[in-house]
Amino acid sequence: MLLILLMMFMAYIFAGFFERFRGILHEGEIDKRVQFLIEGLFAIRKAKFQGYPAVRQELDLVEQEDQLTHEISLQEDIDPKITLDIFKPDPNFLENEKRYEELRKNILGEESADEEGSDAASGDEDDDEEEDDDDDETETNLVNLRRTI
Repeated sequence: MLLILLMMFMAYIFAGFFERFRGILHEGEIDKRVQFLIEGLFAIRKAKFQGYPAVRQELDLVEQEDQLTHEISLQEDIDPKITLDIFKPDPNFLENEKRYEELRKNILGEESADEEGSDAASGDEDDDEEEDDDDDETETNLVNLRRTI
């Protein structure tokens, strides 16, 4: 999709890339491997980049209706909002944290807070058991001891 948009709006730039590749092929001073890669690129372009999505399906998490396009002009001044780069401690941190916990309990329910606590406690126990079961099959400690001696 993105490449198709590039081909539509920036066709002259896109064509410039491929003209340069065509020139490299005509010069003939490249390896066969590079020649095959460039020819493959021309074949992919001819097929309109089928099989090469601009965004992989597993990474396309935001619905099309929810996507926002931020357009900026190169001629206008841009406010970088530098004040947002500076950390300012919250004087009401504890109060805000309590309000957040209450809100979270209202939204998620009382059980979810209890479940998280029990998961964390059981997770610690599982970690201890895993450490006991791990055997050093590479005998790294023995090798390091021999190097020391």
